Amino acid sequence: MTASVLARARADAAAGAWERALDAVHPALTGAHGSTEALAIAANAALALRRDPLALTLLQTLLERQPTLDSARRNLSRVHNRLALAAKA
Repeated sequence: MTASVLARARADAAAGAWERALDAVHPALTGAHGSTEALAIAANAALALRRDPLALTLLQTLLERQPTLDSARRNLSRVHNRLALAAKA
């Protein structure tokens, strides 16, 4: 993934253009060598778009790479809570 693609995805995320940010980093997520930053951007976008199953997968992958990333742990907890509430509804 090129730096310019990540920069664009960062800018889209900062502007709240979550769909564009997710689309921008998608190619980097299909390979085993996707960047940690691309995973974080995609996870945040999935959270904002309420795509909880996708967010769950992305956050789990992110935490496999960086197990001490507190923000990812908090977001993973949010996703688990939202999925549990959705299952009860």
